[in-house]
Amino acid sequence: MNHKTDWVQAVKKITNSNYLDFIGVALVLVVSLILNYHNTTYNFTWNKNSYVFLLGYVSILSTCFSMTATRFVTKKNNLGNLIHTFNTMVAGTIDFLLVI
Repeated sequence: MNHKTDWVQAVKKITNSNYLDFIGVALVLVVSLILNYHNTTYNFTWNKNSYVFLLGYVSILSTCFSMTATRFVTKKNNLGNLIHTFNTMVAGTIDFLLVI
């Protein structure tokens, strides 16, 4: 066996692992909670009513969806395209709310 081929196969095995998906999402969640990013809010007024948008929570979920969808797409799973479409709508909604 070629040592370089063994190394490439080992890297492919790790990058295609489902465990890597969970590790990535867990890492985002843990770091976001440690940095208190989940407490980020956006206060706005609409039709003379005041609202609080939980920007931190939505952004954390959006990041997790984006990472998961990208992993699915690279594994040629069409569920990734569906998640990306949903996540694009969420990101567009956030952008819209931050502009108004």
